[in-house]
Amino acid sequence: MVACLLTAMSLLAFLGLRYPVGMLPILLFEVTWKLIWIGTVAIPHLMAGDMNAATREVLINCSFVVLIIAVIPWRYAWRRYVRTPGDAWR
Repeated sequence: MVACLLTAMSLLAFLGLRYPVGMLPILLFEVTWKLIWIGTVAIPHLMAGDMNAATREVLINCSFVVLIIAVIPWRYAWRRYVRTPGDAWR
């Protein structure tokens, strides 16, 4: 299941190279879940010294989030998704 999720998100990330602004929410979702997983699963296992091979493999795959973080237009994302007022409720 994890391999399927990582593959799907990677393919969507590559699609984001063609349509960067339209795919930005998916890239932000990918960054968020990977950082949460690293912080709640990988780091505690690393600190305890009991990381198994499967967890290590997922950590290696999730560590590429650094590249995604580097290419996201953060100024635009902040203006578009944080500073812009939401739509009014009806």
